[in-house]
Amino acid sequence: MSNLPKLTDLEKDVLDGIYRSEYTDGGTTANIWTWSVNARITKKNQLSGVVSSLVKKGIVTVGGDGTKDNDNTIDVTALGIEVARDLGFFETVDTPSYKGEIFNREHN
Repeated sequence: MSNLPKLTDLEKDVLDGIYRSEYTDGGTTANIWTWSVNARITKKNQLSGVVSSLVKKGIVTVGGDGTKDNDNTIDVTALGIEVARDLGFFETVDTPSYKGEIFNREHN
């Protein structure tokens, strides 16, 4: 039995959308602007509530105050990476140019 937090479908969608953002580096760590979350089923007006829930569960942290010079950001925590890994979000690659885990866009 896993001790990882259970996520709702919307929470899974937002976590997936964080990794689908064109602003991630392709690895397991994701640090992006909130406006770049590429969620597929979560509506824009639901995003802040879902992100707040992910913060409470320790999956992500947020930074910035949302002003023009200090955009809000979302950072996936170590726990969030473990949850994403448990959900099958990553695949391991071993190529001459990269060795490690990357986001598996076909995980769903």
